[in-house]
Amino acid sequence: MSDTTGFGIVYEAFEGFTAKILKVLQEKWNNQPKAVELFKREYDVLLELSRQNVTGVPRADTYFQYSTREGKILHCLVMEKVEGIDLEQWLNQYDKLSQKRALKWLREITLILDKIHQQNWMHQDIKPPNIMLRNSGELVLIDFGTAGTAREETQTYHQKGKGQQVTGITSVGYTPNEQQHSQAVIQSDFYALGRTFVHLLTGKHPLEIYDAVNDVLAWREETENIHPLLLDFIDELMGRLPKNRPANTRVILQRLDEIERQLKLPPITPTITSPPPNPQPVVTQKQPQVIPKINPSPPVSPVAVPKKTPAQPVKNNNLRNRMNALGGVLLLGIGITQVYGYLKYKRFPVTPQFLISGLVDNPSLYKTLTGHSDSVQSVVYSPDGRYLASGSKDDTIKIWRVGQ
Repeated sequence: MSDTTGFGIVYEAFEGFTAKILKVLQEKWNNQPKAVELFKREYDVLLELSRQNVTGVPRADTYFQYSTREGKILHCLVMEKVEGIDLEQWLNQYDKLSQKRALKWLREITLILDKIHQQNWMHQDIKPPNIMLRNSGELVLIDFGTAGTAREETQTYHQKGKGQQVTGITSVGYTPNEQQHSQAVIQSDFYALGRTFVHLLTGKHPLEIYDAVNDVLAWREETENIHPLLLDFIDELMGRLPKNRPANTRVILQRLDEIERQLKLPPITPTITSPPPNPQPVVTQKQPQVIPKINPSPPVSPVAVPKKTPAQPVKNNNLRNRMNALGGVLLLGIGITQVYGYLKYKRFPVTPQFLISGLVDNPSLYKTLTGHSDSVQSVVYSPDGRYLASGSKDDTIKIWRVGQ
C-alpha cells in the first residue's frame, strides 16, 4: 500500500505479524525546516494524546530518520494501522447517512475533539477521508499533520517554499474562511465538522451543491428523513463567523442532548399542537372516540341493527321451526298408528294400507304419491291440514303440500 497525502508518502509496514502505517516525508520537503517540523508534529500530537489515554486517535509508535545509500535523509513516522475504511469509502458503499447514525457519529467525533482541544490542539483538517470507521464500529480521527496550537504556526504553514504552496492545511469545501487566512481557532474544527456531515447526509461533496452565484450551500433539500432540528444545528456549526458557531465541544454535546430529547417525544404531540392540512381524516378518526364519551347509553345503535337485518333470514327461521314441528307431529302420528294397530289387530308393525283397509269396506286408490323408492310406512297431516308427511322404508321422510 502506498499513498501520497500532504507532506508524506504512506506505506503499510509490518512489525512481526502486526500491520503498521509508515509515513515518509517527501524528499522535496527535506530542506524545508518548517515542513520537517510540521511532519514531526503529527507524531508529537499522537504521542501526547496516547499518553493521556485519548481514544479515537491512532497510537503513535516511533519517529526516526533513515539514511539511504545515496546519503539522503528520510524522515519516518510509524503509527497504528486502523483496520477499517474511511468515511469517504463508506459513502461509496452506503450512499447516505441516516439520522440515527448521524447523531451517533456526530457525538462520537465531538467527544474525540473534546479530548484533543483539552490538550490545546486543533485538528484543522476534518473531512470524511480523515475519519476512519474501525471494523469494530468505532470512529477514529486520523491525519494530524495539520494540527496546530497557535495562529503563528499556521501562518508559517501557509507560506510558499521555492514557488510551491505547502499543501494539506486547506481542504476545499471543508476549511473555513478564517483558517484560509491563517487565523484558525477551535471553532474552525466545528465548521469542518459541519461540512463533513453535509457530505455524509447528502452523499455529495460540498462543492457539488454550492451555489457560487448566490453564495449559498443548498444542501438541506438533498437530505432524506432528517429532522429540521438536526439540519438547523449543522447549519449552526457552519456559521460564517466563528462567534456564530458553538463556543466549545461541551456546548455541542449539550445541544445534541437537547435534540435527542425532543426527537424522543411522542409523535402525537405535534399533531395536537398544529392542525393537519386536511381535517376530514381527523374527524373520521376521532368520531368513534368522541361519541361514546358524550352519549354513554347508545340509543341509536340497537335500533339501527334490526333495520339493517334482512327479512329473509327471519322467514327462513320460521320455516325451519315449522319443519321441526311437522317432524315432531309425524313421529307422534307414527307412534299412535303402530300402537293402534297392535292393540286392535295384534300386529306390529302395521302399514297405513292395512289400517285403512280395516276402516273402509270398499277401499279404492285415490291418488299415488310418487317420490319414495320403497313402500310408505306412515303418513300424517299437519295440524292446519296444509301439509302431509310420509315416511318410507327407503329411510326418507317427505313433506307434501296438500291441494297443489
